[in-house]
Amino acid sequence: MTNRLLHDCRKHWKEDLNFAFVFGNRFEVAVYRSRADIEQIPEYAQHVGKLLTLKKQYAEFLYDRQAKFVCDDELSLPDGGIYAEYKNGGKKMFAFPNRTEKDVTINVFGNTVTVTAKDVACTVI
Repeated sequence: MTNRLLHDCRKHWKEDLNFAFVFGNRFEVAVYRSRADIEQIPEYAQHVGKLLTLKKQYAEFLYDRQAKFVCDDELSLPDGGIYAEYKNGGKKMFAFPNRTEKDVTINVFGNTVTVTAKDVACTVI
């Protein structure tokens, strides 16, 4: 699954990329429908690069064949907050997109996670 129809810096591009990351989608990047290079939009390139780094960091939850997307736990989130939960063996990874203009702090079973504005954060328990 991809984040099809989001190819470049259009309205809400960062939120859409964050959502795709949190829910395990692949990124589809076709800058201006392949008429430009990603280097021409450095903010977009930097954010995609950051999300790809996070995908590598949490690969055991996103790519391992034993990993599963689960809905085991109910977390208390700020208004409008969403998250995804992945499980691999005895460990769980929680991914949070922040769709607001303010930093938010979330308590995940005693672990504090701060998600900066218009960004994502993950934690493993």
